[in-house]
Amino acid sequence: MFDVLGMSDNVMVSLEQHDIKPGRQSFGRTLNHIGFQIMKVEVNRKYRVHLNEDINDLIYKSEYLKSRSVFGVLKLMKGRYVIIPTTREPGEIGPFMLRLYTGSKSSGKELTEEGPSKGCLCFKSATLVTTLTVISAEELELPTGSKVKSLDPYVVIRCEGEKIQSESRTNTKNPEWNLRATFYRKKPMEPIVIEVWNDNVLIDDFLGEGREFEEGSEDGTEKTLELYGRKKEADMIKPGKLKIKIRSSHDLQYL
Repeated sequence: MFDVLGMSDNVMVSLEQHDIKPGRQSFGRTLNHIGFQIMKVEVNRKYRVHLNEDINDLIYKSEYLKSRSVFGVLKLMKGRYVIIPTTREPGEIGPFMLRLYTGSKSSGKELTEEGPSKGCLCFKSATLVTTLTVISAEELELPTGSKVKSLDPYVVIRCEGEKIQSESRTNTKNPEWNLRATFYRKKPMEPIVIEVWNDNVLIDDFLGEGREFEEGSEDGTEKTLELYGRKKEADMIKPGKLKIKIRSSHDLQYL
């Protein structure tokens, strides 16, 4: 897994297997057909991927060659990515080396865990995994009394103390974010809150928040949420709506 922290970066991936010389193939050793895939995943992913194209965006798929090495060069936009090296046929095994070259710091690391551990019995463990995608908003408006004229909205997802923030979209009341995050939830009865803010130079304007109380299905559910105020205006509907997709499972290794 690695991150592209800037707006974009040039990336090269090299997958290598042991060189099997012709004379050694008589001992039953031969080259495998090898290749790799690169997927864009949730911005906070920290465990192994269990669903492939079904939930994540397949960005690149190499050729599968019976060769000592396979490599690919591509330009990636800002986000978190996972490289999955594989053989063409199931059941083929063999040692390999994966090399990643980037133009800037990428914080690359191997994902070794399938999901969160149960931990100590004296602490409550996660019982639900939820992937939430904030797709877009529509008909947003600046609050009364705002000192700015430009609407540059961004969203903040809050779930059980975890906070995920999107990039702002410039000068639009109908922004698209497609911000995707996965949460391992100990208190699934508590709502996931999606705040919408306007990006200002000094103090950002609060535009409203959507609250998602339902878990969603394993197949995923698209929904439209009303925006509400906060504190004394918690029950007051604000201009605009949020479009989201929510997907959950009680199997913590499903998503």
